[in-house]
Amino acid sequence: MSGAYVQSAGVKQVSLPRKGKISKARKAYQTQSWFKRLQRWRAGGEATISLLKRKYGLRRSLSRGYEGTITWVGYGILAYNLNRVATMV
Repeated sequence: MSGAYVQSAGVKQVSLPRKGKISKARKAYQTQSWFKRLQRWRAGGEATISLLKRKYGLRRSLSRGYEGTITWVGYGILAYNLNRVATMV
């Protein structure tokens, strides 16, 4: 999915970094504060997914079928949320 396609869909700020050597214009685009903020937000989301997979058993569902998988994931996220609430109090 390219940045132009996403922008044509109505997204105002697209934070898709380019790989390899980038032009000066692209470097200026990628060093804007909103671009960096969105990259940090994305990294945080990926870290949360990694934590859920590592600590809360969301690597593989041991339940059968679609409903079983939904239940498995739901309980994993519930355990994560309960742990977060317990550490905040």
